[in-house]
Amino acid sequence: SAASDVYKRQQKAQHILVLGELFMLESFAAAFSHCPFLAVFLISLIPGLEARVAIPFALSSLLAAPLSPWLALLCAYIGSILPIFPVVFFTRKIKNRFPTGFLQDHFSSKLDKISSTQSKLKKLVLLGGFVAIPLPLTGVWSGSLIAGLTNLKIWQCALTIALGQLVACVLIPVSYTHLTLPTN
Repeated sequence: SAASDVYKRQQKAQHILVLGELFMLESFAAAFSHCPFLAVFLISLIPGLEARVAIPFALSSLLAAPLSPWLALLCAYIGSILPIFPVVFFTRKIKNRFPTGFLQDHFSSKLDKISSTQSKLKKLVLLGGFVAIPLPLTGVWSGSLIAGLTNLKIWQCALTIALGQLVACVLIPVSYTHLTLPTN
């Protein structure tokens, strides 16, 4: 019926996205076969992919010579933390351009409610924890957007996001090696 049609369309769309991502990763592996560090670094810069895809890519058989887990972690970490300051500054610039109106009123009321009920340290811990969870939409780009909407100091947000990303980068190879099926 209608629900099963929607489910089938969602499954097909998800399949197309996975194939597109695989094609992109294979293209990166072919283009950067002589410099896998650069491939990992560039993949980690892409919003939504970041270290969650870059580290498994570096450890996978897509590369002619897979990187060591520590080297993969380092390349992905450096690439993924680079967008912190530009994203926070850009988000604050946009936020400040709308002194009145729905956007500012909506976010200000939500953030004021958070500001009045939680300490600064608690907000920073929540931000770092949000970035540290290696799930889709919880990375550096999302954390930087959230940080840009707050009134926290930029250096505190950047340090918190960088530490959260370090935790995520350590968790990713551990989960990747434990979740990979053994080969015969």
